[in-house]
Amino acid sequence: MSLAPACGRTAMGALHPAVDAGAPMDAPLPVDARPPSDVPLPVDARPIPDVQVSPDLAAPAVGCTALQPLADGVLTPRHTVRALFAPDRSLLVLRVQGEAPPATGVQDDLVLVRLPSGEVSPIISSITSAEWLQPGSTLLATAVRDGRSDLVVVSSDGSGVRTLVQGVCDHVAAPDGSRVYAIHDCDSHNTGTMDVFDVASGASTHLAEGATFGTPTPTRSTAVSPDGRWVAFMTSIPSDGGASHDILVVGGADGRVENLTSQPSAHDPAFVSDDLVLFVTGNLFQMGDIRGYVPGTGDTSYLVATKRNPGLFGYQVSPDKTWVLAATETTGYVDELYAERLDGSSERLLASDLYDFRMNQLALRVFAFSASGRVIYNTGHDLGVATIGLDGGTPTVLSGGASFLEAPRLDRVALLEPVYFAAGTGRLRLVDLASGTDVFAYDSDGGIGTIGFSPNDRGMVFAERRLPGPNRLRYASADQSVVLGEWQTTYFRHDSLSDRYGTLLDIYPVDPTGCFTVFDTDLAPGPGTRLAILPQ
Repeated sequence: MSLAPACGRTAMGALHPAVDAGAPMDAPLPVDARPPSDVPLPVDARPIPDVQVSPDLAAPAVGCTALQPLADGVLTPRHTVRALFAPDRSLLVLRVQGEAPPATGVQDDLVLVRLPSGEVSPIISSITSAEWLQPGSTLLATAVRDGRSDLVVVSSDGSGVRTLVQGVCDHVAAPDGSRVYAIHDCDSHNTGTMDVFDVASGASTHLAEGATFGTPTPTRSTAVSPDGRWVAFMTSIPSDGGASHDILVVGGADGRVENLTSQPSAHDPAFVSDDLVLFVTGNLFQMGDIRGYVPGTGDTSYLVATKRNPGLFGYQVSPDKTWVLAATETTGYVDELYAERLDGSSERLLASDLYDFRMNQLALRVFAFSASGRVIYNTGHDLGVATIGLDGGTPTVLSGGASFLEAPRLDRVALLEPVYFAAGTGRLRLVDLASGTDVFAYDSDGGIGTIGFSPNDRGMVFAERRLPGPNRLRYASADQSVVLGEWQTTYFRHDSLSDRYGTLLDIYPVDPTGCFTVFDTDLAPGPGTRLAILPQ
């Protein structure tokens, strides 16, 4: 199979000084590239998740067997496009398609499903987004009103809706749900006012004018620290030539603002700890510098890596919170993969046969850390999957051609092989990285799309596209393979459910207690939304 690169290649920039000079792999960076001596180094750098992380699990309020009667019928005849699960299995919030055809401009609605009764009641209508603020109790939604988008706080039981900010353009919520950072009242250039809103009181604190958003996907323009105290965002300022470039701004919940004016063309901010934000300067799709910044230190960002790219789907940080992965261009479809110390002190060359880091058509990423700290990556022209330790050595080849998705908790990786962009046969393997052996493998008579791991990482839920159909939702593990549901057409909004089978670009949602999932179907006893119990 021949795949075109996502973007044109450019000539390779200068190598990292420690490598270019032929110095040892762990040679320190030049002194001026290190963080200032009075800046604390990160001690709690956390990986940036690509999907919303499940909350800490409470004891289930409802037994799983009590939900079995719901699996025999339809939860609601409404077509579900997204699902939000409570951490204790007490309720389910469904974002359902508006009751008028999409061409009319009607937005989605939120409905509540109480468990185990299955009673369905409306929460709010005409929304374009919804997320948990406090899982199981409070939601944050974007509601369309009088031609504008308002950010509203919603009780999941439907007892109250409160407007937090009108005319919102972009927002990010603190992980604990206590505050929301929002850009509002934007102009035609996607530029507006950045304020922080206290959720409990509704009080706001002004941070900045001229905040920008909407940079090309998958660039991130707004990020919040794990403790919610800081937000990083972009502003656009004129350059000497009359054009504009972006700078990074870090704002605090107390209204403090720090402008990194010494680092123009900044983008892709992400917090890897409460006190460290990473960002990139230069062209996202080519090579730039990865820099770190400790909030509260003015304009003193420091160099993490020169002429490197952290990838297109979030910074991949090691479990021991000391390394971040980054790539550099070489020739053709082959790049080099490095591990960079988060304090900027050294780097390690891990692989010289990394597949083009911009080939995001296949999976969430082409390199990542496993739960134990091994590095997983796609290799060269054959799309092989290999792993290697941070200390280097000989890589272990797991597949001759596959997309991969690392398990979130155990040291395992899912491999989808061979790679197809249309329906066809496929094999899904779950591999134990310590031994390099298969936990299980499943051969499909259809094209496998999005997958999701069970909470113990032992089984997977995934969709199969079969021609002429019907399409299937399946659960597979080392013990069994079970069809959970079928459809010819689904409204569930995962791109790979419709036309990206053979990729791992999306993750199928599973109840965090491991009991059930939902699917949307047009088949009997539908149409509508059904609940499926996972094999215990």
